[in-house]
Parts: sequence; C-alpha cells; structure tokens
Amino acid sequence: MRSKLPAAGLAALLLFVLPARADRVGVSLASGIFLPGMKEFREIYGSPIPLAFAVSWTKTSGLGFSLGIEYVDKSGRTLGGGGETLPLRFRMWTVPAAISYGYDLGWIRYAAGLGLSFNSYKETWEVAGLENLSSSSRRVGYLALLTVEVPFSSRFAALARVRYMTLSTNASSFLAKIVNLGGTSLHIGVSYSFAANVAVRVNPLRGIPRTLVRGGIENSPLRGQALQSLQSLDPTDSKSVELQRSRKEES
Repeated sequence: MRSKLPAAGLAALLLFVLPARADRVGVSLASGIFLPGMKEFREIYGSPIPLAFAVSWTKTSGLGFSLGIEYVDKSGRTLGGGGETLPLRFRMWTVPAAISYGYDLGWIRYAAGLGLSFNSYKETWEVAGLENLSSSSRRVGYLALLTVEVPFSSRFAALARVRYMTLSTNASSFLAKIVNLGGTSLHIGVSYSFAANVAVRVNPLRGIPRTLVRGGIENSPLRGQALQSLQSLDPTDSKSVELQRSRKEES
C-alpha cells in the first residue's frame, strides 16, 4: 500500500494543478481492441474490447494532462485436468493518468505521453466447486501512449490512440511464473474540445471579481463590471492601494 502512495499523490497533484492552467479542455469516448502481451492470457480470453472515456487539459505550449476510465469484460475458456473446457470471466477497471506533449502538423493534432494506470481486476472461475480459484486485486501499472486527432468541425474530431501498458500482478499461476496483464490497446473514437483560457477569481479584500485572460481586461466578459469597480476605488484606501498594487503585478 505504501508503494502506491507516491504515485497516487503525483496523480492528485497533476489533477488539481494542470487543469487550473489549461487553455483547452477535451473529452473523448472510444473503443477498440486490447492485445494482451501475455501469451497465456491471449489463449484463454483472446483480444477483449475495451470501452474508454477520457478528459484532457492542454496548454497552448502543447503540455497536457489526461485522466480516463476504461472497462474490459471478457469470457474465456481453459482446459481442465480431464481435457474438458472450463469457463472463466475476466473483468478490469483501469484509470489511466498521463502527462503528454502535443503539436499540430497541418490540420492533424498529435500527442505523446507517459503515465500511470490504476487498475482493479477480477478473474472468476464459473464452475461449481472451483470458485475458490477466483482471484482479484488492485495494482498500479505504467503506460506510454500516442494520440492522433483529425478535426471535422471547430470542436469535434476523430480520434485514434495507441497505448502500451505494463501491469505486473506479482502473482504466479500454473500457466506462468509472473502474471502480467499489460498489453497494447488500439482505440478509435470521437473527441470534443473547447477553449478554457478564462479563470475568474475574487479579491478577498473587496470582493471585486478579476478576470485573468491573455490580452488583458479588454477581452474579459466581466470588463464592464470590473472597470466600474476599479473607477470607484478610493486612492487613499489601504485596500484600494493593495488592489492597485496587485493589478500592476499581474500586468
């Protein structure tokens, strides 16, 4: 448990810090195919079809952060001691979190990133008397991804994503010494994004809203209210002096 705390702390820090500085926010919904890296897993379950949802925050510099959730549910069969086939079922929830860097090449957007995945999985033996062979656990994995988006409108884009993940369970079975549930995921879907470069905060001294945007107050949706409030300031008021000083620092 202690080994997971630094990873969880880093993800929480990124989740709260980077979105607050984002210039663009996007959401995506995708599906595709999961190609397990472990041969024994492929022989039992084949290639499961995941369903993935993700939220991304991106700065104009290209730096971004994404957080998602995915689900895989697949039935499979293995051979018993007498040669009979025994049914199993594998389910896994994955929460991938990654830092990425992207750029536009013409009208196509590319992004590559590295991150962590938080996984909860369960394998169930669906045979009476063998339920005790079922297992479940929660593990942290590592991932690398490449995303390509092709816009077909100002906000919508077709999305393709390739992600490689390694996920060691530190468990063994009669099929393998170390069970690794990682592999390569291929996703195809749709993304929706919008500009988010306006952050509004309130001065704790006077309760005057200040809109911080690139280009200054002239581009603020609260321009009229802010100017009216600033014009009413008393230059001899210590709180007004503090507000004016803060405005100079921001400019």
